[in-house]
Parts: sequence; structure tokens; C-alpha cells
Amino acid sequence: MMISIKYLGRFGNNLIQFFSAIILQQLLNLQTITPLENVKDGMLINEEMYYRSCNLNVCTLNNVLRTLREYYNCSDYTFSKLSECIILNDYCQRSNHLFEHRDLILRVKNNEDLVIYTSYQNGDQIREPMFYKEEKDRLKFYFKDLFAKHIQNDMDDIVLHIRLGDFNKKEPLILNPEFYVEQLKTFKERNVLIIVETPKNELEYRYIDYIIKRSDKECRVQNTTCYNDWLTIRNARYIINSNSTYSWSASFLNERAEKIVFPDTDIFENQKLERNDERWTTIFIEKEKLINLENFFKSI
Repeated sequence: MMISIKYLGRFGNNLIQFFSAIILQQLLNLQTITPLENVKDGMLINEEMYYRSCNLNVCTLNNVLRTLREYYNCSDYTFSKLSECIILNDYCQRSNHLFEHRDLILRVKNNEDLVIYTSYQNGDQIREPMFYKEEKDRLKFYFKDLFAKHIQNDMDDIVLHIRLGDFNKKEPLILNPEFYVEQLKTFKERNVLIIVETPKNELEYRYIDYIIKRSDKECRVQNTTCYNDWLTIRNARYIINSNSTYSWSASFLNERAEKIVFPDTDIFENQKLERNDERWTTIFIEKEKLINLENFFKSI
């Protein structure tokens, strides 16, 4: 049996889907996560089915298949597909579940024999992610690179991630910049590295400038590639996250951080931050407090 992934959303979403596949792969004692384009047939597993599968207290693959068949009341045809390939077809972003199995994910980087091939898929077309551009040949090895041991970051700056762009919708999703200003006050460190996609308009520049001018820290902005910026967060010692799976996934894998601040905006019910990790400080933010850039700057 193999596991494949139908990737949904953007970079952070894809990482969490991949983490979920690793968990399922190891709990079911399987060998390979295979590219979706190599799968001719298989059983689509949604979020509910996925979490049931991970909670199965079974020891052998045959028991897993039999129990899955009973759970999902599979027809013979569907069950035959299931015995060949499971296709993870959902976001699977319950953070408490990910924290529970974090050791299984981190184990991947120490297992040179684990076979992991993935690709970024949208319908029938292989997409060219903006964070890879022309590096098509590296796509199938992409996720394994995330665990590379040679990637180091020795700086002690506060790394602060901002999510703007597609979050600037009529229904507000952007954090009030005062969140960042207030959280920076809780750190004694002086230097701040702001991770943000290249601003696309004047309002996005004003948002970043708002934080820099109201902070008493030395701030600089970094926007290299999506991949390198993610690695900067993953290796940082101090982190202030945005309400984004992009920075959340990097913080989740970070083994070096001493303090991680995360805003729980209570928008996505499956991303409750339940954990036993004293490094994490969760700041609950009512979704009514999120902003739209145009309205925010009109009000000040």
C-alpha cells in the first residue's frame, strides 16, 4: 500500500498535509509517499477518515485494512482501491494532533532509508509554485529538503512573520499591526527580522512601516524566496508568528526556539493550539479584531 497527497492551498497548507501523510505512513508502517500523478486509483480519505485512521490501535497492515473497511463500510470495489493506495484529500490541520505526533515527523530527517517523493498537484496539472519558479527538477525531492541537517541559522534576532497579500479581503483576516508592536515589547532582544512577501501596494508598505516606527527595536525586512524565508523561521531562536500556516509549520518543526508567539484568531476550528510545550505563548484574538488594510488606515 502507498500513500499519496492531493495538495490543497498554499505552502503552509501543503506542509501540514505532508506532515499528516508522514504520520499516517509511520503509524501504518508503510514505505512510500508517492507522487499523485503516479496513482491510477485509490481511496480518497477526508479529514474525519484520516483522524480515525491515525487513532486505530492496530499492529498489522491487514488489521488496518479490515478495520478501515468496517469504519467506512467500503464496497468491495472501494476496498480493493484502498488496499492499493490511500489518497489524503483534505487539509488535516488539527494542530493538537500534529503536536501529539511531532516525534514521528522529526524522525524523518534521521531516517536516510525513508522514501519520500511528492509533487505539487492541482487537478490534472502540475503547478509551478511561485516559491520554486524554474527549479522544476527539485519538486519531487522538495519536502525531504526541509529536514536537511546542513541548514543552520545562528542569529539571535526576533523573527517576525507578516501575512498580507491574499489575507486583505473584504472579510478581514489580517492581524492588527498593534499585535506585533505589543508582542515585541515582551522581548529583551533588540534586533528584529521581518519576514514578509514583497509588498504589492502602498497600503502593505504602510502596514510594515507602522510596525517599524512604533517599535523601539532595530528592524529590517527580508523577502528572499518562500523556501529560504520559511527556513529562517524554522531555525530562529525567537519567533512572532502571523495567523498563517506558513509560519506555524516552520515554528512547529523548530527545535532551537526559546520563545514562540502565536496568534490564535479562532477562524479555523481545526487549528486549536492545544499542546504541552512551554516555549509557545498563544495570544487569543477575536476574529472581529482582524483588519482590512483600507478600513484600518482610514480609521487612524
